[in-house]
Amino acid sequence: MVGGGPVCLTLAVLLSGNGRSEAVLERLPGPNRQARAVHLDDGAARVLRDRSRPGGDL
Repeated sequence: MVGGGPVCLTLAVLLSGNGRSEAVLERLPGPNRQARAVHLDDGAARVLRDRSRPGGDL
């Protein structure tokens, strides 16, 4: 996977919870301080909620 932004990192966590091994490649040496992913829709919130419950992988 390419890019260490919020979407890619979330996808890596979700896939790793299903027994997959993922590699995330990022060109920047540290966090980007600019606002990114400033909107979270209902579907994304539901995925995060479900995965953060006991037995989830977040």
